[in-house]
Amino acid sequence: ARCRELLAPLVEIVTPAGHSNLVSFRPPGNPTELVAELDAQGVVVRELPGRNLVRASCGWWTSDEDLRRLADGLLAG
Repeated sequence: ARCRELLAPLVEIVTPAGHSNLVSFRPPGNPTELVAELDAQGVVVRELPGRNLVRASCGWWTSDEDLRRLADGLLAG
């Protein structure tokens, strides 16, 4: 829920609301480039090839700081 909250103003979230730990979103630019840029910042997300989507996996291991780095990386990209 926190991931969706932070990302909703920045990207189109395509994962239905609920309690899924996978949040897929459509970035405004090239998903391949975004994944590489985020990786360089220590944020690990995955491109869903051929769908123009990026997916974040969130769970008990994901801190609020991790989610903020993702959101900040989207703002910078």
